[in-house]
Amino acid sequence: MSCEHEHHQHEAPPIETSSAQSLNTQIDFTKLTALNCTTPNSKLYEIFIHEGEESKITLSSDCDNQLILNIPFVSSVKLYSLILKTSPDNDHCPKKISLFKNADVDFETTAPKYTHHFEQPLVGEFVEHHLPRRLFTNVHKLTIFFEGNWSDDEFENLEILGIELRGEWAPLTKDPIITLYEAAANPADHRSLTQETQDSATC
Repeated sequence: MSCEHEHHQHEAPPIETSSAQSLNTQIDFTKLTALNCTTPNSKLYEIFIHEGEESKITLSSDCDNQLILNIPFVSSVKLYSLILKTSPDNDHCPKKISLFKNADVDFETTAPKYTHHFEQPLVGEFVEHHLPRRLFTNVHKLTIFFEGNWSDDEFENLEILGIELRGEWAPLTKDPIITLYEAAANPADHRSLTQETQDSATC
């Protein structure tokens, strides 16, 4: 598996991940959805793999070279990386990948709102894209927008051969912690420690 990331002199190398950090168990497979995809929603779970495995299906776009995949989680997730295997054919390999955190996305609302984006290389093998972890904390849903291909032919369909997400997770909390703050003390509502001591002494 190759590692695809940009190098900058001021940035530290990405932290390596392992298969033990797979988030497959935290995906709500019953609520997976895709737009412009030939695979029915009930079969989308088969695209998610563990390291070294091959997917049972291929996700293919339907009408053109765009596809949106919505991935809900059953926990609060911090994403470390996204591993993708795509077609080695320049007509079918997606070129631009945009990620959206906790957003409702369709083809009309993608351009200005992505959380992070990168290019998928034309290699035909698993590629790990390390993500900026500060941007992907408390993730309840991840949307992946696959856009364009390397041949720039909008009439060709995209082919995604395998997906794995890695990171860490914590259980969702349903009951919020409510803290009451007093904006200003009202003397009538507060008895001084001296007064309380005097009252106790007279009892």
